[in-house]
Amino acid sequence: MNRIEGVVRMHLRDKTFWMIVPWSILLFSFLVNLIIGVLIASRWAFPAAVWEASSSTSSYAAC
Repeated sequence: MNRIEGVVRMHLRDKTFWMIVPWSILLFSFLVNLIIGVLIASRWAFPAAVWEASSSTSSYAAC
């Protein structure tokens, strides 16, 4: 029973660590996915003629 009490005490002592770390990881992942989604959506929002004109001036190959 002493081991269980020690584990419970350890988890209850540092509540901020158990709440902030998982939420910060989720927030970081969400922001990365949001940025990728916005970049993809902005490319699909323009007509193909705009991308053909801009791809001739850039170093990337036309998709």
